[in-house]
Amino acid sequence: MSLDEILTAFKSGDIDLDNARTQIRGSFFQDLGHSTLDNDRVLRTGAAEVIYGEHKTPNQIVELVQAMARADQNALVTRTTHPVFELVREQFADAEYHELARAITLRQHEPDEVDSMIA
Repeated sequence: MSLDEILTAFKSGDIDLDNARTQIRGSFFQDLGHSTLDNDRVLRTGAAEVIYGEHKTPNQIVELVQAMARADQNALVTRTTHPVFELVREQFADAEYHELARAITLRQHEPDEVDSMIA
């Protein structure tokens, strides 16, 4: 649920205060045990979360991409390998591997245009 959906559900009485609090906290960060995803990063900074793949196991990378997909976020995995990509592609047929960059992308929607430049 988005923050607006959580607040609307609370206002209408569909969820209680404790449930709303839990969902709001969970919408910002997601602790996967081995890594913490910043689900709110794109809204706060305009730049999406990036998965730094080096030193992560293939299964950890797959789990991170799955979590980002559940949060309806595009995924970018850096410093990874083609074998890891093959595991990601088993779950997400639309994933792409960029050999020269050693990166995996999963684009679920077009990213928003930003006014700033990244140097």
